[in-house]
Amino acid sequence: MTVNKIQATLNELKRRLSQSKNGTLEVKVDDDRVFIKSFSFNSPEDEKSLLSFFGSNNWTLPEDYKKFLLNP
Repeated sequence: MTVNKIQATLNELKRRLSQSKNGTLEVKVDDDRVFIKSFSFNSPEDEKSLLSFFGSNNWTLPEDYKKFLLNP
């Protein structure tokens, strides 16, 4: 799955949650059972903290993943 598709899916979940009266969604599973579940999203990390963490561990981030992590 591409980063764009993941971001589009998350944006749709956020949209649906914002329209929900109590922050819950109906989740249907393959056997037609329905569950009411609540979800929340963490705030995006700020770029300085993100780069500091990866830099202190000598890790590099692909640009598309970095954009994904920083996207509100």
